[in-house]
Amino acid sequence: MFDIKSILIPTDFTDSAKQALEEANYLAERYGAKLHILNVLKDDVFDLGDAYDALLQSEIELDARLTKESTELLEKTKPKTPYQDVQYIRSQIRSYDVSEGIVRYANENDIDLIVLGKRKRRRSGLPLIGGTVERVIRHTECPILTVSPTAATEAEVSVNRILVPVDFSSFSADQLTNARELANTYGATVDLLHVIDESSLAIVYGLESAFNFEDLQKRAEAASGKLIDASEGPNVPIEIHVLVGHPAKDTVEFAEANNSDLIVISTH
Repeated sequence: MFDIKSILIPTDFTDSAKQALEEANYLAERYGAKLHILNVLKDDVFDLGDAYDALLQSEIELDARLTKESTELLEKTKPKTPYQDVQYIRSQIRSYDVSEGIVRYANENDIDLIVLGKRKRRRSGLPLIGGTVERVIRHTECPILTVSPTAATEAEVSVNRILVPVDFSSFSADQLTNARELANTYGATVDLLHVIDESSLAIVYGLESAFNFEDLQKRAEAASGKLIDASEGPNVPIEIHVLVGHPAKDTVEFAEANNSDLIVISTH
């Protein structure tokens, strides 16, 4: 079950981080959670030895200036609509890697949800998540919400459809449980999606003979129903969808075609 008491929003003071802050602020107010606003300073100052004293001094001076600027920006960082009931905690830490700093801060401060801003799309149209976001996703067990650069501002927060692509692994029930909690928060409908990978062997789906996609779809629909029963959370509208194709590609296309506002994905 979702029990959000502390939300972390790392910021680099960019527009995408500002939009993520609005979403984090909305959720903090809804769940009565503390909102941690974090800036991670990358520690690039090294001991270069006596022969490089001048260069080292220059590095130290630059670092001091960047630290001062970061502190000033952090103090000014706030959502468009601060809530009296939300406790805002501003922190600045150092790390050799920004993602490591985010994960370490989340672990040390019992963070229940991390909200991260996502970059704009590439020219190809594919989403560009960014190295820092991807590394945080890979190295933390904390739930993560990535916010699109085109997401609405706090005053316009509106989530009507939540997409949950599942593979029926052991993580899927928790994944759907979290989605149900979010759907209840936003008043949204859950789209439970399973894409049968047409390039996989049929035996993966319990068939020893040649492909029978109609049979596979029926099995997937039955498995989706069992997954709904196995998950927990509020009683919210859930619609089952089964497709045959390529999971990654078809999930993105489904999200775009059905105007999904939020996608809940589990990491293995």
